Amino acid sequence: TCTIPGTYIGHNMTWQYDPSATLRTHDCITSNAEDAIKNRNPVSGMKGVPVLAMHKPFHLVYGMVIDVLHAVGVGTVKMLLNCWFSKSKQRERYSIYHKLGSCDAKLMTIAVPSVIKRPPKSLTEHNKWKAIEYFSWLLYYSVPILCNVLNEKCYRHYCLLVISFHILLSENITQDLLLLAEECLHKFYVEHPNVYKVLNQHL
Repeated sequence: TCTIPGTYIGHNMTWQYDPSATLRTHDCITSNAEDAIKNRNPVSGMKGVPVLAMHKPFHLVYGMVIDVLHAVGVGTVKMLLNCWFSKSKQRERYSIYHKLGSCDAKLMTIAVPSVIKRPPKSLTEHNKWKAIEYFSWLLYYSVPILCNVLNEKCYRHYCLLVISFHILLSENITQDLLLLAEECLHKFYVEHPNVYKVLNQHL
């Protein structure tokens, strides 16, 4: 995690990507937590000492596992689907609301292999999808469906996310592939405000 402060845009708290942001350490988290108790106010998001800090071998940074399924699936992927297919955003340059029907028809014709336990559901109901269904869209369905549908800038930007997670979720990752995933994610974050204005994007 990092120390990037949140910024309100309208009623929404957003965190903008900054590759130079200071990363949190175990010591800074415990220090912030202790200061929060003394001042009776949160410090850098900390309200008190985490219970896990009492277990001395536990590391408050490396010991925490990010819930990728929900952070990326229900977070980033759902947000992108809303940008593309929401009626309220149909006037935006990235919207493909008018192509929702044709994209949905393509999705419904896909015959999935048995390793994918949940068959694709209609794009018209994407707000009700489970986290794993957003990930299936990201990894398997979206790239061929969105090809020549999204404008080229949006499509290339989105493919950076797809490539990154195909690498990061694979069973065997070489150092070169890990660096490629990092490069793709960095580019995805940096380009995001230019593609989708100032939408929140912070995994």
